Amino acid sequence: MNKLKVCIVGSCGHSGSVISGIAENRDSQSLAAYSGDEEDRLEGLRGKLSDAGLEAPYYQDLEAMFDSVKPDICVVDNLFHKHAKTAIAALSRGIPVYCEKPLALDLASLEEVKAAQAKSGVLLWAMQAARYYPWFYTAYKLIKRGVIGEVRLVNGQKSYRLGKRPSHYHKRETYGGTIPWVAIHAIDTVLMMADKPVLSVYAIQSRLQNRDHGELEMSGQIIMQLKDEVCTGVNFDFLRPSTAIIHGDDRVRVAGTEGVLEVRDNRIFLINSDGEAEIPAEESPGIWGAFVEAYSGKDALISTESSINSTRIALLARESADRGTIVYA
Repeated sequence: MNKLKVCIVGSCGHSGSVISGIAENRDSQSLAAYSGDEEDRLEGLRGKLSDAGLEAPYYQDLEAMFDSVKPDICVVDNLFHKHAKTAIAALSRGIPVYCEKPLALDLASLEEVKAAQAKSGVLLWAMQAARYYPWFYTAYKLIKRGVIGEVRLVNGQKSYRLGKRPSHYHKRETYGGTIPWVAIHAIDTVLMMADKPVLSVYAIQSRLQNRDHGELEMSGQIIMQLKDEVCTGVNFDFLRPSTAIIHGDDRVRVAGTEGVLEVRDNRIFLINSDGEAEIPAEESPGIWGAFVEAYSGKDALISTESSINSTRIALLARESADRGTIVYA
């Protein structure tokens, strides 16, 4: 069997899991090449490849890499404002794309990505890894089993330590905003749990106390009205103290007609007519493994449609916060 040929562009987000996945599956996967500009944190990428014992040729020119290597999959992880252009370059050549979120920094670029994918028909995923965290993965399966009845209310949280962020985080034109970078995780998780289309979005956010990070937003909240009057909310921030042992604090609370399910501290708590219980998390395949399986035609919790939709809703939420008005989806 031929090995799956993977190319990686940049290392500004979560491509590390891809490198680990390739290293652990050398019999079926290979790193065929990598590309990007030095500003796309190539030094860090080279270090990760070395640590994993992987070697591959470097191409400064993206299209030359595609023509020479003819990869089976392109992993897009360069600077955020380059995601859309890079994904389109791969999709237009019929190369499936595994892309760091957000897929695009504006709605017009997202439509171009969507059109390129539709024309090629190949797989496109955003790196919405939270769907495959064992605790969220298990919570979703419990909801589908009906343990809390019909979902009526969902609240999500995404909280990060700020640290000292690189310069591209300081400008909206290269960063995109904290909603499409941070809050999008919670947006995507909430939409997975609720499983209803979004009708309207209202968001607020603040750049105050951002510790000399320019235009970076530090905190905010989003309210989404879904079909059938399902109410959802997301809070997001960079206010997690530097002393926190874990970088992120991801939570979700799902209230249904027959119970409530909560995920906090990577643990799952359920209360329904059977009483209260902590539910052990099931093992999940991990997002890269799930993407490779989806490439082979297997069902998955992420799809091209969900990736585009979560990006679109995040961009609409950012628009709402900028305008100070409700935006209809």
